[in-house]
Amino acid sequence: MTKKTEKVDLSCIKLPVTKKTEKVDLSCIELPAVLFRNHPDFKKLTGISPRTMSNLDCLGLGPKERLQIGRTVGYKRQDLLEWMESRAVSFGK
Repeated sequence: MTKKTEKVDLSCIKLPVTKKTEKVDLSCIELPAVLFRNHPDFKKLTGISPRTMSNLDCLGLGPKERLQIGRTVGYKRQDLLEWMESRAVSFGK
């Protein structure tokens, strides 16, 4: 038995941006040096649930580098911010 794999389009996941800007202003986000997915405020800080981030990682669509300590996965602040900026979409004029 072979298992069929479907390519899933996750490009619809977008981060909010401020009006009249082309880029997301992420300078106001205070992140630790390494943000782990099990952090209580992970979703509040990134706008993405830990499970969604896990799925994106599995599909190769997450941040370029991740750290793993035991079963806990985390992301370096700079890699996470760069990844968030690359996924940002501008709405408005």
